[in-house]
Amino acid sequence: MSGSVPPECEDLWEYARQIGFETNLLQRVKTDEDQRRHEQAVDELLHLKMSNVILDYDLPQTMVVLSGDSRESDYGTSFPSQVLRALRNGWDVEVYSASMCISQRTYSPIVQEFGTRLRIVHLDGQYESITFVRGGEYYEKDAAGIRTYFTVPERIVRPL
Repeated sequence: MSGSVPPECEDLWEYARQIGFETNLLQRVKTDEDQRRHEQAVDELLHLKMSNVILDYDLPQTMVVLSGDSRESDYGTSFPSQVLRALRNGWDVEVYSASMCISQRTYSPIVQEFGTRLRIVHLDGQYESITFVRGGEYYEKDAAGIRTYFTVPERIVRPL
C-alpha cells in the first residue's frame, strides 16, 4: 500500500501493517504555481513494486490490483500498463475497483485479449468493508469561512 502525507492517518496505516501490508508513505510537496501540497510519485512507487513482483516471484501467481485509475503518470507509467506487463509475463490479474472509477474503455480490450486471465471485480456493494473511518470531531467551512462542527463515529472495516 502506498499513500501520501499529510493528511496524517496513522490509524489506517497501522491497521494495514497489522494485517500484513507493506506500507510506503511519501511526503506531499508544494508546487510553485499554487503553494498547495500535492501527491507525488505514489502511483509510480506502486508501479515499480508491481514490476518487482513480476520479476521476483515464480509462476503461477495472481496479481491483485486495487485501483481503477487508468491515467498515465507524469513519468509514463500506469496501472493498465503494469496489468498488461503481468499478463504478458504469464500472471493472472484481478483488478478491484468501484465501477465508476474504472475505465471500461481502457480495460475492455485487455479483457478481450486475455479473457479469463484478467478479472475485473466491482466493489460498489462493499463500501463499508473496504473503507476505514477514524472517529473524531471535524468541521467544514462554508463559503463565508464559518465552521460547522460534527462528530464522526469510528468505523473499522467490516469483514467481506
